[in-house]
Amino acid sequence: MDTKRISTYIAPVLLVLSTALTAVNWYLKPGRSVVWIGILLFIAGMSLAFNLASGRANGGGAQVQVRDSIARGIVCGGGILAIALAGKLAVRVGLVGQTGLTWRAIMAILGAFLIFTGNGIPKALTPLAAMQCDAAKVQAFQRFGGWTWVLAGFAIIFGWLVLPIPMAQVVTGLVLPTAMILLGIQWMRLRRSRPVR
Repeated sequence: MDTKRISTYIAPVLLVLSTALTAVNWYLKPGRSVVWIGILLFIAGMSLAFNLASGRANGGGAQVQVRDSIARGIVCGGGILAIALAGKLAVRVGLVGQTGLTWRAIMAILGAFLIFTGNGIPKALTPLAAMQCDAAKVQAFQRFGGWTWVLAGFAIIFGWLVLPIPMAQVVTGLVLPTAMILLGIQWMRLRRSRPVR
């Protein structure tokens, strides 16, 4: 039995909402048609990926995991896109003034996505055939990666919700590259520990 996660229901709604917001923004500002076409192509790509993954998920198992993973990515990306487009529309029609609220919301969603992703990394099962080194070391690397992204996500959320925007940009500019460098170092250490064949 295929039990769908809530993200598989939210993803199409966000895609439709983003498409509608893009159309309204395009109508109000037709001079930026290249931008609006690019956004619509991006939404079409997300829709295609979701539909292909949903069609293959009937087999169960790994296909369902792929569909759920794509749906979660679309929920995050679609949420960011919908907030950005809604913010542009609200400024354009005069509901709100030009503020950094939309920018803060988008970055807070990015931080939440990092936390969500980091939380799932240690829980992902690596097939035994794919492991070419000690399983305990792979699991330790996955835990390290999970904690790294969770802490980076919390730092970004804190920075964008509490600090002034210039300082929040500095925090993001320091936290994300540092997390990537730390993960890269750990990954290289894991690769070096593989037995030589």
